[in-house]
Amino acid sequence: MFAVSYKWLIEILKNKIPFGDILKAFDIQGFEVKSVDDVEDDHMITIEVKANRPDMLSHFGVARELASFFGIELNEPTFDLEIGDYDENKFKIELDESICNCYNSICIDGINNNVETPEYIKKRLQLFGMESINPVVDISNYVTLEFGQPSHVYDRDKLSGNCLNICRNEKKEKFLDLSGKTLDLNSEDIVIKDSSKNVCVAGIIGSMDSETEFGTKNIVIESAVFDRIQVRMSAKRLKISTLASFRFERGVDSENSYNILLLIAKRILDLCGGKIVHKFVYKSGVKTSNKINLRVDRTNDVLGTNIGINEISDCLKKYKFDCEILDSNNIEVRIPSFRLDIEKEIDLIEEVARSFGYDNISEKNLNNALEYRPNALYESFDVVRNMMIGFGFNEVINYSFVPESLCEIIEADKEKCIFLQNPLSNFYNLMRPTLLYSLLYSLTYNHSIGNFNLSLFEIGRIYNFDENSETLSRENDRLGFIFSGERIESGFGLVKPIKYDFYDLISYIKNLFVKFNQEFEFDLRKVSFMQNSYNIVSNGKIIGFLGEVVKSKFNKILPNIKLVKDKVFYCEIDLEKIQISKKVLKFESKFPSVVRQYNLICPKNLCSKDILEFIKSYDKSINEVLIKDVYEDSNMDNNEHSLLFEIKYRLADRTMSSDEIENIEKGMLNEIFKKFKSKVK
Repeated sequence: MFAVSYKWLIEILKNKIPFGDILKAFDIQGFEVKSVDDVEDDHMITIEVKANRPDMLSHFGVARELASFFGIELNEPTFDLEIGDYDENKFKIELDESICNCYNSICIDGINNNVETPEYIKKRLQLFGMESINPVVDISNYVTLEFGQPSHVYDRDKLSGNCLNICRNEKKEKFLDLSGKTLDLNSEDIVIKDSSKNVCVAGIIGSMDSETEFGTKNIVIESAVFDRIQVRMSAKRLKISTLASFRFERGVDSENSYNILLLIAKRILDLCGGKIVHKFVYKSGVKTSNKINLRVDRTNDVLGTNIGINEISDCLKKYKFDCEILDSNNIEVRIPSFRLDIEKEIDLIEEVARSFGYDNISEKNLNNALEYRPNALYESFDVVRNMMIGFGFNEVINYSFVPESLCEIIEADKEKCIFLQNPLSNFYNLMRPTLLYSLLYSLTYNHSIGNFNLSLFEIGRIYNFDENSETLSRENDRLGFIFSGERIESGFGLVKPIKYDFYDLISYIKNLFVKFNQEFEFDLRKVSFMQNSYNIVSNGKIIGFLGEVVKSKFNKILPNIKLVKDKVFYCEIDLEKIQISKKVLKFESKFPSVVRQYNLICPKNLCSKDILEFIKSYDKSINEVLIKDVYEDSNMDNNEHSLLFEIKYRLADRTMSSDEIENIEKGMLNEIFKKFKSKVK
């Protein structure tokens, strides 16, 4: 938002425009009028100024826009100032070019700062809620409102070392600003310092140690352009918004910075007297002439118009763009230095539309045929979501920001994690590499308000480093689900509640993969934050993991996790690796199967999967193999346990005889004993 004085605008415009016409012009040009306040003999108009139009944060900038719209001239300011001879060694300026590519200053000695500030300046400052301080400060603030270029004035007698250094702050320290508030500066802040102390937080606010007073005789006037991103970050962290920071954050016209300095110096000399004794001008890395090629056919295609090349050129010239027609389809457009928002051809096309008039563009009905193209990934999401809801889970949606300390807990490589440069909270400064924290937070929060026996799921994205990506980051869509407590409460004949256990995880996963017609298996996974943890492997690739959460590992970042008394089970699956596939019809044999069970005494260090795979591959008649039970008792060796296997024998062309099956199982059991040191109980 920016408030402008109607009387002030009229002074800048050569022709007086009726108040009502100005209000209409603002709305037509895209600057919505938010309010109009009558103050004495003036009207204060508050308009909405988008962040990409910093040129509209001054009376001259607003008047320039109105003059272009109405086709009238402006009362242009004059920046001529006879500086004369001065001593280059009188005052020293040092600066870091990476944070300040445009810096100008003038030293004036022998001013009389006890004179009265002109009444019209006092009144206009008061309109904007600013009190008169002293002549040099009042002139500086007045020019900021008039032309949008912030400036700062130092009392040179209060500067030690007769120098200024524009640099990053070296260490954390306290800073007493002009309002009397103590600020905590860090190493990221841009500061201006003399030989012994900081005298200004660049682009934001000055220090009481160098402020000008009524008795000030020698001054340094500064007009510069600082790194707007850093100014914004510092102002946000310090919780300060000033006349200067509001403009520096959005961008300042570097081409006009020196002219504004001359104007301020001239007005101070005219009012307070004095003599210029030093001048410093620096400008580097600033675009002096940004040129963009504009195509006529592209302009008409986007706008749906049929505007000729000369008319397009006239539309742009009206708004201070220099145009050179290259051929029948191309115009070379030189962008004014104050239009920081114009970067691409499409921005110029928007300017053509504004100048031509939106109401002059005729309406056309679209007749393009639209084709629906299904997104297999999103369709999979819907299937998964419906299944999880069918299992009795509740869906949650969490923020993607998590604590940095999560990296240590889940044993993640910090170099492969994505950290925020400007986090909303210093605690939540990491883009989540897993959904685990988010779902644990939801679970513990619900426990803290008395909601127990929960099963929750989230379909969301995780973020990891990817050196092959243009953005050096990769986003993956994941399904995460978590549950704890009682699956079925006691009552109605059930004496004890049935609690969630590890086999519920297996059941949910099996049903998901059956739905997607995708094979999977488990592979042991050893991590400190989960026990009984396994990777989910499909088509030879790890696509997820599951296990029981070790709650004590999360005590520091989730204190409420102590409220969760039952075991917590968690699973996470990469949804991009599972998609609905067509099921192939397979006709089962019409002949009956023969089911037999074998109780094998096996070493505990033997993986049951190895025996299961061996049995499946032993003979073509073995149709299905299942592990039905695991058993231990005191009669067994401590290193042994019993596994109950169920095997279905069946052939496609005939019923198998008992003798056939006995021959197969005899050979199979002998091989199992030799290969796995396991025997039938």
